[in-house]
Amino acid sequence: LDLDVCQKASRYATRVCQEMTKRSSLIKDLKVDCVPYFERDEIMPNLGDKLGKGGFNSVYELDKIELDESNPCSDEQRRGRSAVAHSLQRKLAVKFLNESA
Repeated sequence: LDLDVCQKASRYATRVCQEMTKRSSLIKDLKVDCVPYFERDEIMPNLGDKLGKGGFNSVYELDKIELDESNPCSDEQRRGRSAVAHSLQRKLAVKFLNESA
């Protein structure tokens, strides 16, 4: 996938999340930095089967996340990233914006 496309999708998702957070009675009290984020190199080598494709996105199973410990992030982000990456009980999926979108 094209890096520019992925970055555009990430920026869009961040804006949508921020906007939804402002209006949601369920998540309005969450901290801004509570959703862990991952670099492309931490997930791309571990994509599994394609789970589906829509008009704008493709969804893949994520077999594992290999954390880059040199990634500069807050302690809260580091804890969240570690918790998700080491959560073996849950199935994970990742969604990518299609190149045609």
